[in-house]
Amino acid sequence: MTPITLLRQFRAEFVKARGRGLYHGALGVLLVFAILPLPAALAATFDKNLVSWASDLASFPGCLWNTTRLAHMVLPLLVAIVAAGCVGGEYSSGTWKMTLPRTATRASALLAKFLASLVLTLGGLAFALVFTVAMGAVGSVLLGQPFVPEPVGLGAGDVGRILAYFVLDFAFLIILAMFAAVLTRSLIGGAMLGYAAQHLLRMLTFLPGGWLSPMTNLDNLRAHWVPMSHFRVQDVQSALGRAVSWQTSLATVLFFFAAFGLLSAWLFEKRDLASE
Repeated sequence: MTPITLLRQFRAEFVKARGRGLYHGALGVLLVFAILPLPAALAATFDKNLVSWASDLASFPGCLWNTTRLAHMVLPLLVAIVAAGCVGGEYSSGTWKMTLPRTATRASALLAKFLASLVLTLGGLAFALVFTVAMGAVGSVLLGQPFVPEPVGLGAGDVGRILAYFVLDFAFLIILAMFAAVLTRSLIGGAMLGYAAQHLLRMLTFLPGGWLSPMTNLDNLRAHWVPMSHFRVQDVQSALGRAVSWQTSLATVLFFFAAFGLLSAWLFEKRDLASE
């Protein structure tokens, strides 16, 4: 497998995944949260008691933080559905038999699908956040207040850590859903088991050695890396039962990511799709 071959496979998988209704549905859900600053500002023009609340939703960076917090309630499920659709959809439609002969290896097919899912989901979130900034700017005009009321106070390092968190978070959720889809050979099974696996791994926190839970370690990274996050370092580390540095959390998440990725590739290689 050469980089050029992988790039071609990635492009094909990206176009295929972007055209699925699952992705459009997930993007639509995110845009519902992204549009909230505008109706909030409109409501405040009729009820002055709502001005303070609407200003928080419409101003920058408040519009980003609030939209991200709201969207995070459904993002794990949406990411699992999109990722499971990339792999499980091939089983459901029986198209693996046509897809695999055109790929360098089975592992490269999974890698291309992983990269396509990651780019699509991160791109969808980025589009929703840009949209919410636009809605916030319009809302601020309606409220007659400045869009950026005070200095943001975010440096390049802060932005880099925020981006790193979301890339790592989405990558781990995607690899879980892809493993579940390979295991169940189903889109629905992959989405359901992939989403359930997130909660099962989080429940490890309450068992002996629970500080190794990859989901809670992701929370610890979010508390350290994402400003204005509703996750506080002391709360997350209280759940972990010990003080855990972000470096340890990063190593833990990467270990589980590699383990699920290798297990997915091994399981996919061992299965004979020609008999299906």
